[in-house]
Amino acid sequence: MPTDPGAIVVAGHVCLDLIPELPRGADSLGELLVPGALIDVGPMVSATGGAVANVGVALHKLGLPVRLVGKTGDDSLGDVVRSALRSRGGELAEHMIVAKGESSSYSVVINPPGIDRVFLHHPGPNDTFSATDIADAHLAGASLLHFGYPPIMARIRANDGAELVAILRRARNAGLTTSLDMSFPDPNSDAGRTDWPSFFRNVLPHVDVFLPSLDEMAAMLRSVKTEEPARESRASTDALRDYDPASDDAEDPIDHFVALLIAEARRISAIAVAISPMGDGSVMTAIMPGDASRAFPAPPPGWHRKIVARLKDRARLDLLNHRDKQRGDATFEIEGKRVYAEISTRPVEGGEAASIVFGDAAAAAAPAAEGGLLRTMRKCAKWSIESGAAIVGLKLGDQGLYLRTTQNAARLEAAGVIPREKVRQWIGRELVAPCFDTNVAGTTGAGDCTIAGFLASLHSGAGPMETVTFATAVGACGVETPDATGGILPRGQVMKRVLDGWPKRPLTEELPGWHWLDAHKVWIGPDDLHL
Repeated sequence: MPTDPGAIVVAGHVCLDLIPELPRGADSLGELLVPGALIDVGPMVSATGGAVANVGVALHKLGLPVRLVGKTGDDSLGDVVRSALRSRGGELAEHMIVAKGESSSYSVVINPPGIDRVFLHHPGPNDTFSATDIADAHLAGASLLHFGYPPIMARIRANDGAELVAILRRARNAGLTTSLDMSFPDPNSDAGRTDWPSFFRNVLPHVDVFLPSLDEMAAMLRSVKTEEPARESRASTDALRDYDPASDDAEDPIDHFVALLIAEARRISAIAVAISPMGDGSVMTAIMPGDASRAFPAPPPGWHRKIVARLKDRARLDLLNHRDKQRGDATFEIEGKRVYAEISTRPVEGGEAASIVFGDAAAAAAPAAEGGLLRTMRKCAKWSIESGAAIVGLKLGDQGLYLRTTQNAARLEAAGVIPREKVRQWIGRELVAPCFDTNVAGTTGAGDCTIAGFLASLHSGAGPMETVTFATAVGACGVETPDATGGILPRGQVMKRVLDGWPKRPLTEELPGWHWLDAHKVWIGPDDLHL
């Protein structure tokens, strides 16, 4: 195999994305996908997907040398994937692995304009990908290894990521900088049963650049199985099962019922409680990590609206706004313990649905002025740094990119990709780069394109502000077409758009104590050592 000095190796998940063109006008997937309906759609876009194809092709289009190491089956779908990669560049399919007798991975992407996407996914050979699939020749002469989507790769996520650790360790021993991205784990799958905090504690010491989304990290860190709930008594279970609202002599029966519900959810290590209208009452469902949902007794008729209104009031949500999804946070005192939760509501048929997603009580000690997004991103990034990563970039969807880096200069130097003379610029940084303003045609692959921009800038020796700016610029280019990478331009053209004054979108959440640096169009956080 030829070697490209300084090449970026992109390994991990690859699939074929099938993207039907869906009509505009729906406010939710439920409104669009009505059972029994015939939906008039446009042409089907077929494109390679997954981290290998999305990040790899984006890097290639930016002008960087890349090697793609993904695994397909020896079927017609695998032929399509490899042919599509070859059409992007003569050598892009050269390092792809063909697994004999396996059925290639594919995703059907339900991506209506203006609504977040949903994937129907078959993992295929991604589930059998292991450390032996990456040969020394793949790493020879390269400078950086990026690995993507462990949650939907069975062998990679198993045993606290032992196979992934072997890959990362070998790459670092060969002198490569290591980078890792995640994907959202289905809570009702084996991925939902994974102890992700243990996975991260095992893997992150071998990761130099960690680039997940905030939603992914928040979900995976909440799924930790602690021993504390198991030690609690079953009093809350019995009280909830035997609950009789007619004989409830509590000062506030609605608060009492919610307290019983949360206490039971915490006892079984649930990560969330959903409250949805059902007939003339409501159904309470605790969503447990990797287990089936559990339905709790419905409260009396008429209580549903009162419960949702009480939760909205606790979370300081606008009680008059019933059109858009709302989100806030609250702290509950349950069985003598503080329980921190994020509360969100959304309109559904028959009223409003509410969800209570649990964090930990320590998060409630953060400054009260900080909203849920800010508090969550800072907590997740700090935890990731303390677990071993050197550079953490959390993708915030339409809010941009949050960067936090270690204060340990030796750890940054060990990462290798940062020139020695620029290590000081990267020490102890805390930045938020808002998104660039653009017309969104589709969000498929937006995070992967952002990663490509981040790695391309890092690979060039740029500083942190330039890196987060370029990352969000490439991400913005990526959403201008329905497929993942069709909108990516050569590096020089992307930079020209930025230098020509490409406007940024304002954040929807205030950043108290942060400073706006107009020259770079970046927010600097209170923990930034260069402030």
